[in-house]
Amino acid sequence: MARQDINLGTAPTGAGGDTTRSTGVKINAMTAELYAALGANSGGAIPAALPVNKGGTGGSTQAAAQVALGLGTVATLNTGRSPGNVPTMEMIGIASSESTVPWTAENYAGIDNKVFSSAASGLNPQGGTGLYYRQTIQFGTTGNRLMIAWPYGLTGNTGTIKMRSVYNGAVTPEIELYHTGNTTRASDGTLKAI
Repeated sequence: MARQDINLGTAPTGAGGDTTRSTGVKINAMTAELYAALGANSGGAIPAALPVNKGGTGGSTQAAAQVALGLGTVATLNTGRSPGNVPTMEMIGIASSESTVPWTAENYAGIDNKVFSSAASGLNPQGGTGLYYRQTIQFGTTGNRLMIAWPYGLTGNTGTIKMRSVYNGAVTPEIELYHTGNTTRASDGTLKAI
């Protein structure tokens, strides 16, 4: 039903307005409709937790509402790189620009949202040509970490997979992984760098 206005009559006495009884009838009708819409039982009691189909959460606690709304455990987590957070797409492999800091610079764990150039002065990884993705595996919040540089594509990029670590603030030498893309197997079975 539409909202029923109560006629207050003329001030100050209310002359010509709704009687007390007609006012009560309108109030009862409107509150009965609201209670029914909110899922009141036959005794007229509104449930402690409004059902989802009535605009509620379906639970009187956060945990119950999470279940009633069909939300998984990630629904109560924040996004970010801190332990226990959910990473955003940028944190799991969407590179959007080229970095201007060395690939050994302190950064967050995960896959960086920038690529690193081997040609840029002072920026690692060194050797080869082209760009690299950086993946960092970090131990807690100590800053100790392993950084892996993955070649960006193949065309025009002669670089290979590189690794460095940072331990207690010291950067280890860069190492290169040998694989079928940068080695050949000699007739005696030994691997030779290309």
